[in-house]
Amino acid sequence: RYISVTGVQTCALPIWLGDVMSRVSGDVSAIESFLVSGTSRAVSNVLQLVFFSVAIVLIQPLLAVVALVVTPLFWVTSRWFARRLKELSRERQRRSGALNASLEQTLSTLPLVQAYDQGEREVRRYAAEAEAKYRTEMAAARLRSVYAPTLDPIELAGALVVIGTGAWLLARGELTVGGLLAFRSEEH
Repeated sequence: RYISVTGVQTCALPIWLGDVMSRVSGDVSAIESFLVSGTSRAVSNVLQLVFFSVAIVLIQPLLAVVALVVTPLFWVTSRWFARRLKELSRERQRRSGALNASLEQTLSTLPLVQAYDQGEREVRRYAAEAEAKYRTEMAAARLRSVYAPTLDPIELAGALVVIGTGAWLLARGELTVGGLLAFRSEEH
């Protein structure tokens, strides 16, 4: 069945009921998740960032600057992954809607499908939609599987540079072992 979207949204193609149902349930879940935990987590993260940034600058300003050197590379890499995962998430949502729409179309016209002996064609159409959704899910899984192995070496390089600089500052007497340990614990 087609749903009229007059006055709600301008759309060149008709929207199938399955698409709308899938989208609404996914959107409601995302909004609920954001409202319940997202806001408090964001406020907590911002406060922690401010507190620990001030603390590491107070412990040793030069070491704080060195710790920030790796930040742009880490940020750019994270943004690339986030952008790509967002694209895949949208595609996954679209595929899920298409799969639901295919099923809804077949079930709502089942007497006609049976009368015109189109069962096998409908099964092939549904299988093609399911295969497309599977490929999208696998692409997202592959991307998530390389996320940590890509970012971990960047984080390790930053930690090694900080420890090396800390050791140099220790040798010059500009930092204590306790200061370096406190810096490393607050840096995380």
